[in-house]
Amino acid sequence: MDTQNQKLLNFPEYWRIVRRRKKYIIIPFLTIASTVCAVSYLLKPVYESSTTLLITGTQLLNQNMERMLPGVTVQQHTAKIIKSKVMSRTNLIELINQMNFKDDAELQEEARQHQKKFPGFTLDEIMDELLLERLMKYVIVENTGIEYVKIKIKNNNPDRAYQMVERLTKIFIENSLKAQLGGLKQVQEFGDEQLEIYQKKLTDAERRLREHEERMKAKQVENFNLSSIDLNHINVMLVSCDMQISETQEKLKQTLARCDSAAAGISITRTPYVAKLAERLNNRSVDLAELLTQFDWKDPKVIRLNNEIIGIKAAMGQELHRMALEQGIPEKHIDMLVQKELLQFEFDSYLQQKNHLRQRLDQYKQLVTSDPSNDIIRQRLLEEIASYREIYKTLIQQRNGSEIKSALQRTEAESQFEIVEPAFRPVKPVNSKRLQLLIIGLGMGLMVGIAIAFILEYLNNAFKNVEDAESYLELVVLGTIPKMEMRVISSKAFNR
Repeated sequence: MDTQNQKLLNFPEYWRIVRRRKKYIIIPFLTIASTVCAVSYLLKPVYESSTTLLITGTQLLNQNMERMLPGVTVQQHTAKIIKSKVMSRTNLIELINQMNFKDDAELQEEARQHQKKFPGFTLDEIMDELLLERLMKYVIVENTGIEYVKIKIKNNNPDRAYQMVERLTKIFIENSLKAQLGGLKQVQEFGDEQLEIYQKKLTDAERRLREHEERMKAKQVENFNLSSIDLNHINVMLVSCDMQISETQEKLKQTLARCDSAAAGISITRTPYVAKLAERLNNRSVDLAELLTQFDWKDPKVIRLNNEIIGIKAAMGQELHRMALEQGIPEKHIDMLVQKELLQFEFDSYLQQKNHLRQRLDQYKQLVTSDPSNDIIRQRLLEEIASYREIYKTLIQQRNGSEIKSALQRTEAESQFEIVEPAFRPVKPVNSKRLQLLIIGLGMGLMVGIAIAFILEYLNNAFKNVEDAESYLELVVLGTIPKMEMRVISSKAFNR
């Protein structure tokens, strides 16, 4: 039998094998062909949309570097870099958010199942990872030349495939422009920040100079007014105030001495109206002292103000008398207590006059004394303003220059990206070649069937012809009995 296996079979022998093993050829043939046909009709249609970009300025490796890096070409290196940029995590996450992929109920359910296994991750993080894994399969970036890039996306929905490739292209261009212009933007932001700082410093220095000059002018006016005052007159008024204070204080002591033990423990309650009159009395006493520094007692202004003070004292006396009656104080003590309170108010007003006159005298002494530091402060403020103004002008010029430069660079950067072939809405699915799949299935079924038939034939050790028997037994065959088809004879025919 070994010698038989070594011999080559001729065509009639092949045909006999095929006829003998035909059921082993037909069954796999029909099974595989029908399976492929069914699968081709059950598969979901896959649509593909693409766009082609012209990206200038992508010569990342020159010829010298190619010689230094054997096996690496400019096109290969460029394609690798561009593909990594297009399919970067940032771009794909932004595409996921714009397309609202996370609203899919099936995806959310799948993410919840994964979250049970990985509780440390949020639902959004898990959905992002699942969607990124899918996009990596369906997004294809091809380099059709050194400067040409084709972005292709496959999806079961033609509209979604078109939207995805269009938005991913837009995201890639925008993020690339941001990366190229990011450094210049930081410089502009720093310049704007410095410009705002020095603008504030300049404004503040100008404000301080105005305030300083206003204070100097006010002091000059006060100096002019006080220079016309007779200092001896102020000193006489101070002596007069001291005398009035001493006299009032003596009257107050005498009044307290006349009070008996019963009246000494009684005091009239001061109402808010009395307190308001006391405040007016002090203010008018100060105003009277100010007028007396410039006018005498016969001046109408002084007389009018003095009469107002007398009226305030009378109103205070009436109010105190009314309050005493309401408190139920005996009438024999009311006049004395009212007089005591009025003397106390007069004593306070004279103290206010004395303090005001002393302040005016001290101001005059300060103004007549020369103060060279004012000129030094003014000069320092002027130099500070000049310095800040110069820096501010320089920053303004730099900002205008950087804006022009930024506009030029942005125009240049935008010109690097040109959509040569815009995205299109696919009409036919890319997996719709059912006829080809059917032909492939028929061929595969036929080959598998023939292979099974010949394998079974090879494993069959039975003699197939006279030559096999003579070769194996090494004997001469004297005769053969052909296979005969026996007819079935009925019993009636046999009895005849």
